[in-house]
Amino acid sequence: DTNNVGIYTTDPKYRLQVNGDIALGPQGASTTKTICSARSDGGSTNRAAIRFVTNSNNDEYLEFDVLDSGVAGYAGAFKIDYTGNCGINCTPSYKLDVNGTGRFTGALTVGDSLSVTESAINAATVNTTTCKNLGIKLSISGGSNTNNDICGGIAMGNSGEEYAGMYAVDGGSGANTHLALFVGSNTNGIKESLRLDGLTGNATFSGALTVSGAASFNTITSN
Repeated sequence: DTNNVGIYTTDPKYRLQVNGDIALGPQGASTTKTICSARSDGGSTNRAAIRFVTNSNNDEYLEFDVLDSGVAGYAGAFKIDYTGNCGINCTPSYKLDVNGTGRFTGALTVGDSLSVTESAINAATVNTTTCKNLGIKLSISGGSNTNNDICGGIAMGNSGEEYAGMYAVDGGSGANTHLALFVGSNTNGIKESLRLDGLTGNATFSGALTVSGAASFNTITSN
């Protein structure tokens, strides 16, 4: 009465309900099996699909794809290869490989080293016009646009004991951003040791300065 079809079930609840495994063909190297959504108007574009891909070496891949309107072929939105590597908009070479810009709205935990690569840029070309467009791949921001507010930083140390690092400080008018280095301990908290002024480039030390090698200073002011 419902027009539902059941295989190894006498009471199917869906248009097709299978009680057991399903094998898709054809089998063998260089083959692709596809399950895709269908448009209500019968068209062949604007579809989403799950594809089971076997390459020429008989390695298996799983792809979650989308098909853009008017574009022939599927665009691999997410791929999982036979090694467990996962790729977003790419064929993965790492456990998570992303071709494009990623965003995390929560905390990101890295259990080992973090490597950030970027094309070289000549420091001699950096000026007030280009400094905000360096194309740096790792950007850290936060806080409000208020004078002397911390607006991004990196803390280092053991988990729960990050008492060394650096942070950016909003410079107020003129969109200046200062950079400060801090150190501390679990008993005394953290203390800012060095601040580089975003407008003048001057360095301010909060404690004694010890130099173990050659040094050159234009001006030294002692408080």
